[in-house]
Amino acid sequence: MTKDTAQLSAAKVSYKNVWLEGNRQEEAWWANVIEDILKNRGEYMEALRWLQIDYEYIDVHNNIGMLELDLDNLEEVKTMLTKGLEICDEEEIGEDDDCRSRLHHNLGSVYMELRVWKEAWEHIEKDIIIC
Repeated sequence: MTKDTAQLSAAKVSYKNVWLEGNRQEEAWWANVIEDILKNRGEYMEALRWLQIDYEYIDVHNNIGMLELDLDNLEEVKTMLTKGLEICDEEEIGEDDDCRSRLHHNLGSVYMELRVWKEAWEHIEKDIIIC
């Protein structure tokens, strides 16, 4: 058994335990750990499935967006990152929070790939202001 296979098995056991307890925050955290292991193994579709288990958390939207970027689904990246910013607003996350910085940075990069320069500039500028 390889190291990442053992880590994946342990993470899945931990996920199941917190799922049984009903601890949603820990459940999302373990789903992200599992996603990261799978992503590093190149198992993008399975990683995406784990991220979608609890997609109402901000960092999960960022992570799903980055997986979609790896799959060249730029419109889906835009959707996920924008939803992450909407959740920041709904949850009243501070304007200078690092999760907003990540979302703006990644959205700026996506808009640059799409050659939508005005939107790219706005998001990159917001990222710089936060930093």
